[in-house]
Amino acid sequence: MPSQTTPKSRVVKAIDELFVHLEADAVYRHWAENFRQHSPLVSDGREGLRTTIVQLGTLGFKYEMIRVLADGPWVVLHAHGGGVSQPFAVFNLLRVENDRLAEHWEVVQAQVTETASGHGVLDGPTEITDLDRTDDNRELIRSLFDKVLVGGDLGALAGYFDGDTLVQHSPDVADGVSALRGWLESGPRRYEKLDLLIADGNFVWAQSAGTVDGRPYVLNDLFRIADGKIVEHWDVIGEVPAQLPHENSLFATF
Repeated sequence: MPSQTTPKSRVVKAIDELFVHLEADAVYRHWAENFRQHSPLVSDGREGLRTTIVQLGTLGFKYEMIRVLADGPWVVLHAHGGGVSQPFAVFNLLRVENDRLAEHWEVVQAQVTETASGHGVLDGPTEITDLDRTDDNRELIRSLFDKVLVGGDLGALAGYFDGDTLVQHSPDVADGVSALRGWLESGPRRYEKLDLLIADGNFVWAQSAGTVDGRPYVLNDLFRIADGKIVEHWDVIGEVPAQLPHENSLFATF
C-alpha cells in the first residue's frame, strides 16, 4: 500500500527522533541505505550520521525546529541548536526519495545575541500561510536574485518591498530597505550564483554561492512575503572549508 506520509511529515518525524531525542538508530528507520551527506561537519552515509549523533548525545546536544518548509521532495528546517560550545542557528536541507531521507545539506552559524536590528536571528513568525501564492512568491525571490543580489542592479531593489519596510534578522543589518541597500553596497558579502529555491506559501528559502571578504561561502537566506512584497529576512551563512569529511558538494546543484 502506498505510504501516506509527505516529505515534510517524514522529515519532521525523522529529525525529531534523531536530533531532538538523539535516537541514533533512527538512521536505519528513516534514512536511505545510500544516503549522501553534504554537511561540512559530518562524514558520508548513515553510519557517519549515526556516529555524530552518538557523540552529540554525550555533550547534552539540544535541537529545536523553528520553521519547516516543504517544496516537492525538498524540506528545509530553520532551527536552533544548543548544548555544545556555543548556541547556533542552522538551516538543514533534506531531499526525500521513496519515503526516505536521501540527501542532507546544512549551514551552521554561531547564534549571536546582539544584532544591528535588535531582533533575534531566529525569532519572528513561523506560520505558513498563502499557499495559493507559493509559485508567485518563488518567482519574486528568483527575480530578486537574478536582478539584484546576483545581477547587481541595486536600483531595482526598492521594487521588491513596500516602502522602507523590512524586518531584518541578519545579524549585521538594521531594519529597513535603505539599511539593506547600504549594506549590499558596502558590505563584504557578494552573491555569485543561485542554486536552489524552496517555496512554501509565504516563505521562500534560497541557497546560493558567494563570498565574504573574498572567501567562498554557502549563503542561505529565508524571506517572508506578504501581498507580493518582501517583509522579513533571516540568513545563515558558512565558509566553505578547505577540506570536507566526504567527497560531496556543499551545494544542491541540479
